[in-house]
Amino acid sequence: MDNFSIRASALVGYSDCPRRGIARLYQDIIEARGYRFNKVKPSIGALVGTSVHSYIERYYKSRLEGVEFLSPIDQIMSELETQLADGVEWDDTTSNKDTAKLQIERMAREYVGAVGQYLEPLATEVELEAQIQPGWVLTGHIDLVCKGAHGVAIRDTKTGKTSRLYHAQLGGYSLLYRSAHPVLNVDSIWVDFICRLPKKRAQTEAVISQYSVEHCERMAFSVIKRIISDFENFIKTGDHESFLCNPMSLMCNSNYCIAYNTNFCPITMPLPEMQGKI
Repeated sequence: MDNFSIRASALVGYSDCPRRGIARLYQDIIEARGYRFNKVKPSIGALVGTSVHSYIERYYKSRLEGVEFLSPIDQIMSELETQLADGVEWDDTTSNKDTAKLQIERMAREYVGAVGQYLEPLATEVELEAQIQPGWVLTGHIDLVCKGAHGVAIRDTKTGKTSRLYHAQLGGYSLLYRSAHPVLNVDSIWVDFICRLPKKRAQTEAVISQYSVEHCERMAFSVIKRIISDFENFIKTGDHESFLCNPMSLMCNSNYCIAYNTNFCPITMPLPEMQGKI
């Protein structure tokens, strides 16, 4: 039996809406059961965030290799243009490519100036995998592992209009790192948030938040158990009701959810129009 893979980054979304989360995790398997999904364009916010991460990754690699850091913005914008060619959902904060470039540059500079230069990096963009139980593995991509006060610190960079909470995802990273390095102590977990702001607004300061390692790991383990239980029930029954849905979620719309207005989430399908009056 092949292993089913759960991404640590998917744990937060599953907590918000299990049906949307599972659709993104196992789209091909679910489609093979007769369900259909929509194609959703990536948001410009997500692409800007990816570009900022790419800039920061190059910054830390230059430090780890002991070489001079040269701004990679032209290369990053070339990569972004390739992604834009496939279509993107623009928004009021980032309405065109020039604005995106400005935002990427100033967000990355804010990160390096307020956060990056003060950390002692040990590894960046760390890919990890660990067996959860027979048939199931957890995978994750940690932005940064750096020296902590009494061991190592895991740090995750977030971008966007609003800072949110990421306990389950961060707990997944901590569980993965401790599995791969059992002799090392994960003494802290941090999120470094850089706000994506309209072109005419000055860049605000980075918001640095520390998370409880214990709380994060407990929540990650809870969500992982729920995913396994729900999905194994779906494999037995083929019933979309194996997964709760959350129509109150801010992501419950056609721009963000591939299951919206499909037979996998019929609660989001419009009812037939009524003719005449009741």
